[in-house]
Amino acid sequence: MAKRIALAIDSLAGGGAEKIVITLAREFIRQGHEAHLVSI
Repeated sequence: MAKRIALAIDSLAGGGAEKIVITLAREFIRQGHEAHLVSI
């Protein structure tokens, strides 16, 4: 069953945390889920 997932981060400036969030989003999408990035 596919899920809708929101991943929140304060910035996508290009550090380690940003890379992890993007990697997680890609993996969720690869598994058939709907992933969204929310930049605050």
